[in-house]
This record gives sequence, C-alpha cells and structure tokens, in this order.
Amino acid sequence: MRKTTKMRTLLLLPTALLFHAASADEAAAPVNLCVEVYELQQAHAFSLQRILTEGTAAQRLRAMEVLRSNERPEGTRIIAIGQCAWKAGERGQFSSGRELIYPSLFDPSPDGIPIPSAFEMRLVGTRAEFELTRGESPDALLLTSSVRTVELASRLANPADDARQPVFVESEVTTTAELTTGVPRLLGMHAPHPDLRGANAVLRVVVATLVGAVADTMPPPTSDACIEVWELPQPAAATFKNLFEAAPASERADVLNKLRTSATLIACGHRALRPGLQSSAGSLKEYAHPKRFETSGAGVHIPTEFETTKLGCQMPVTIKTEGMLVLQCGFKEIVRLSPAKDDTYSSDAQGDVVPAVFNRVDIRADTKFEPRVPQMIGAYLPHPTGKNVRMIFATVFR
Repeated sequence: MRKTTKMRTLLLLPTALLFHAASADEAAAPVNLCVEVYELQQAHAFSLQRILTEGTAAQRLRAMEVLRSNERPEGTRIIAIGQCAWKAGERGQFSSGRELIYPSLFDPSPDGIPIPSAFEMRLVGTRAEFELTRGESPDALLLTSSVRTVELASRLANPADDARQPVFVESEVTTTAELTTGVPRLLGMHAPHPDLRGANAVLRVVVATLVGAVADTMPPPTSDACIEVWELPQPAAATFKNLFEAAPASERADVLNKLRTSATLIACGHRALRPGLQSSAGSLKEYAHPKRFETSGAGVHIPTEFETTKLGCQMPVTIKTEGMLVLQCGFKEIVRLSPAKDDTYSSDAQGDVVPAVFNRVDIRADTKFEPRVPQMIGAYLPHPTGKNVRMIFATVFR
C-alpha cells in the first residue's frame, strides 16, 4: 500500500537556498524535486517554450539560471517555487497560500440587509501534488503531477449591505512527464485568465527539475502539445486562414508567429504528454451567480443561494503514437453574455432578477500531426452576434 506524505515546503525563498547541497537528513532521500512557476511576457514565454522542448541540457539549464537571477527578462514574476525530498513511489505535495473565509449563504432581514448564514473557506495560493515512479532509463523518473493556483479576481463586497460572492480564478496544469536528473522539464504553460492579466500579454510556465548532477543521457523522446486560441476580426481571420493553409509545412510555425504579434490571445495551454494519458492546462474563472432569491419586507430581492459556473477554456488532450502522432483534443469554452459584469445582476422590465446567460462552445478534434508543424483545428464566434472570430491552433513537439 502506498504511503501518502505531506512534505516540508520551501516556497518563495531565495533560489540560492533551494539549489544548495542537501542537508544530511535530505541526503538520505533518493529524490529531490523542485517545481517553479513563473509569469513572463508572451514573447519570452514562447522563446522559453522552444528551449525547454527542443534545447540541449546545457541550454535548458542556462535558461533556468537566467530566470532565477537578476538577469531575468523585464516583467517576469515568480508565482511559486517549491522543493521537497521524498521517495519514489510515494505521493507528495506542497502548498503555500492564505485561507480566505467568506459568506456563502444569506438570509433576508426585514429591512432588506442580507445576513450571512453559512461560510466557506478557500485556499488562495499554489498547491502541487505529485507522484514519481521509475522511468525507462536509470537516470529518469516518471512524474505525474497537478499544479494548481487559485487567485482572487475580485474583492468581497461588504456583507452588511451586499450578498455578492468573491470571484476566484483557478489555473491548473495536470500532466505526466519523464524527468532526467538535473535537466529542467517544461510541465506546462498557460495564459492567465483575462481578469488577472488585464492588457498584459503574459503567459505562465511550470517547470520541474530533479535536483542533482546532470545525467549523462537525456530521457527518451516525449511529446508535448500546445493549444492556442487567438481572436481577430472576421475579415482578418479569413485572410489569415487562407495564408496559413497555403503555407508549406516548413513555414507554418513562422506564419503562426506573425499571428502572435497582431491578434489577441484568449487562451494557451502547453503540456507534457505520455501516450494514452490525458493532460490539461488552462485557467478558469469561477463565477458565482444567484440560484435562489427571497424578497425582504422592504421588497428587496436578496440572493440567498449561489451556484458556480466556470468561465474560460478547457483543453484536455490525449496523444497516440501508433506509427504517427495523433492528437485527440476536446475544446470547451463558456462565455457569460449577461450580466455584463461580475458584480451586477440582470433585471427584467418588472425589476425582477433574471438568471445569468452563457454561450457554450464545444469542439472535438482527432488529428494527425507532424512534429513542430502547427495545424488549425477549429474556429468559432465567441458571441452569437459578434464581429470577431476565435481560431484554435495546435502544435505537437517531439
């Protein structure tokens, strides 16, 4: 029976402490794993993606040294760094954050002021769960991991005069990848929800390293997949589609790079893949909207119960390698059409509150890929009456 162990955590400490030699107690543990999460400007993130998927061990190490130093690119933010020691075959975890307690149910009072009647607690921060098993080579280990970050997108209203809920954004990278001692491995990359990044074109990368001397051999080739969703006006989308499809396979990556400098990034999810295992990467906004109302003695509609809808893009991916790379992708997006803002309710002509309205998109693709050759796997209108088109591209790295 496997053990489940909570590990000691070193989070958001100077990286010199994280990468010094292990203590005597730590030296007894055969495995020492470091997980790092960074936020970078979009161009720097795609450059790092290329190095960590195609570069040599020396190039990968140098790229991570730059991130950990004062030479890191301008605008880079450290989201979380955690290192812990444990034995292969055990499950480990680390977390860092604060516990946010907020009212989740309300009762109306005679004067129309909502009275909290129940509370919930949410950890706002980063939590990583992982398990290591022996890989195909002596220096490699197979890492199954889930790295989840929860952030508060909007502040709480004052329960004394309002019953609106806090809005959380949850970002997660779930994957299985083979790691070699001393060589950084890109586990995933994703775009933070627009509520968190605002007008900034940024991406977040999740990197894992088995701390120790660099192994003499690199792990066997593995496949990574990156799904990107870009928005642009309909005429420009039609022009780009024709340009992309007319380009030879050797030039499609360059054509996609041009789109990255002119279109608006909606979602991006890069993840390491193992054949037959599903992986995911993305960022979803948890929108709590009223499910039930009661009318107070003053005639005020008071929301007394809420339900949560996750807004954004979900992109689970599975890869098969039977003779040729085949990517199975399930793309889902939920967009709120009304109310226009998180902190408002929609009303009808009589002043009664009406339910929130959502637009749902569901696209499934099962496509053959050549390594490093992007393909367009779908396009859609995010709003039924909108003038913009969202285009979905996928690239498989091997």
